[in-house]
Amino acid sequence: MSPLEITTVVLSVIYVILAGLEKPLCWPIGVLASVIAMLYSYELKYYQDAILQVYYILIGFYGWYIWLKKDKSQHTELNISTKTLKQLLPWFIGGAVAVPVLGYLFAKLGNTYSYIDAFTTVFSFIATWLTARKVLQNWVMWVVVDAVLAYQFGIKHAYLLSGLYVFYSVISVWGYYNWQKKFAAQQEPEIPAWAE
Repeated sequence: MSPLEITTVVLSVIYVILAGLEKPLCWPIGVLASVIAMLYSYELKYYQDAILQVYYILIGFYGWYIWLKKDKSQHTELNISTKTLKQLLPWFIGGAVAVPVLGYLFAKLGNTYSYIDAFTTVFSFIATWLTARKVLQNWVMWVVVDAVLAYQFGIKHAYLLSGLYVFYSVISVWGYYNWQKKFAAQQEPEIPAWAE
């Protein structure tokens, strides 16, 4: 096992637990994990995943900012929201179109398992954006993407990372239910103190 792989896994576990708990500290830890993962993905010739890690670094700073930012007009933080299938459909269609194109292009550059890498890269981009915007359905997308990533790293004998993505799939189910409870609590009208 590579020291890069071990460090990536440790930081990534901390990241996903903190994200599931809706803690803004998840983002800087995720940025550090992504820097290290980028180096390791390049070493494995998963070039699309290395590019994805650059995106994770950038979106990590955005997520950190947006999760800490207060809405000045309402003095509130970004709340968990949901999207309908109709609202998410353009993302899915765009992803479905991008996967074969990127898979083909990166295969020409020597990317190993380029179509699998394209799938996990494209849909990780989408899921990460949804996470940064606190859209509940991000967790459902992560269950699928992480299961495929577990396979992707397993076939390259990066078993620690493969195990991490199995863990991510499980923790994504927990993250979904945790956020779902918080979302439901947000929907309940507040009862004024005088009415209790």
